[in-house]
Amino acid sequence: MMKAMFVSALLGSLALSTMAQARYIGPILVKETKTGFVLPEFAKAEKCEIFADRVVLTTKFASGLQSVTTSSNSLQGDVQGLLQKASKGTQVKVAGHADGSSVRHFGNIINSNDSVSYVGLTYENSATGEFIINQSVEARTLRFVIDTLCPNTLQSSASSAD
Repeated sequence: MMKAMFVSALLGSLALSTMAQARYIGPILVKETKTGFVLPEFAKAEKCEIFADRVVLTTKFASGLQSVTTSSNSLQGDVQGLLQKASKGTQVKVAGHADGSSVRHFGNIINSNDSVSYVGLTYENSATGEFIINQSVEARTLRFVIDTLCPNTLQSSASSAD
């Protein structure tokens, strides 16, 4: 009887300690896009989220319709190390295109407590004509990875900017 109570208490404490260790389950790399000035019926916003094991593309249309496509993917390598280095990159603001698509590339550094730190890679705001570029080699590398894994999203002028 005493042995059964001990085993039960041990299993209960293991279950609690396992539940207490939350793990970040969000995306590692993200690309968000919005159409520029178009007829309202042609407006759309897209979000391509890259996880370690899948890519999720969500497209929202002005009509209220939404499409979600999920594809299997295995992203391997030191993405977090590249994001750490990119987070130290210089952010440069330049004049960008107006009236085109707005495109933002970013990544999430997963901290030890499962909180997330945002790392901007590029942001082209066509409403203001402002273009922010992270000048680090790692940021360019990560943007290339994002654009490769999210080829069917709206494009920006970033691919020709650097």
